[in-house]
Amino acid sequence: MAVSLPKLKYDDLSSKSIQEFRRKFGYYLQANKLSAEVEEVKLAHLKSAIDFETDELIQSFNLGNETCTSILDALYNHFEPRKNTVMNQFNFFRCQQEENESFQSFHAKLKMLAAKCEFGEVTDTLMKTRIILGIKELELQQFLLRNSTSSLEDIMNHCKNHEEAQINQSVLKAQPGSMQEAAVSKLKARRIPNHVHQQVDKKSAEPYQCRRCGTKHLPRSCPAFGKRCKKCADINIIPLSLLRKMGIHKRNLKPCRLSITSQRMVDSK
Repeated sequence: MAVSLPKLKYDDLSSKSIQEFRRKFGYYLQANKLSAEVEEVKLAHLKSAIDFETDELIQSFNLGNETCTSILDALYNHFEPRKNTVMNQFNFFRCQQEENESFQSFHAKLKMLAAKCEFGEVTDTLMKTRIILGIKELELQQFLLRNSTSSLEDIMNHCKNHEEAQINQSVLKAQPGSMQEAAVSKLKARRIPNHVHQQVDKKSAEPYQCRRCGTKHLPRSCPAFGKRCKKCADINIIPLSLLRKMGIHKRNLKPCRLSITSQRMVDSK
């Protein structure tokens, strides 16, 4: 399947757009099996991708022996802002890790700044220094200062491990709260539903057969409530003699225990 030719318009020219076009044009040559073709063929495809104004700009460069690489390099250098090494180094040395910024993001930012500073062989040393001085975690910074002779790779690994440990610690601290919420939810699930309470309230409003006095009455309306037996001194007890006077002879009642004992002695005689 053929890949369409990317376009490069004069109104959209910038160092970024030229770099993007270079990448897409390379994919175009590979996908259409043009990478092995002679330079004249590839140059013809490149000229087909640009408009008239861009072609005039290329002609003004007076490149002589034109190639795809020389044309794209000339366009990029024309639109690339002039480098200011001093300002780039200034931005590098004042770079700090922002609040809530991960170490991975901080390191990538430093690396991009260092690429514009022309540090050469001392790039790794200055990167290590900037990481130690720009890290936001005070405890981690103190540890790195005590181990400042470590390599850049060791410094980076320790920062990554420290950040990962903090994340894991936050997860562990949040765990008890989650368990507590689960326990509360479990207790709520055990609560008696409202309809059960309504059924209990409805039953409590109906008369029932009392085992204390032998009569039917509403809850908490027993005539034996609060009365003390003169024989056994128990509360809420109606003596057996009084029950018989009331015409109650049921055996499932709870009369005075002394009355029961006396009655058994009389019956035995």
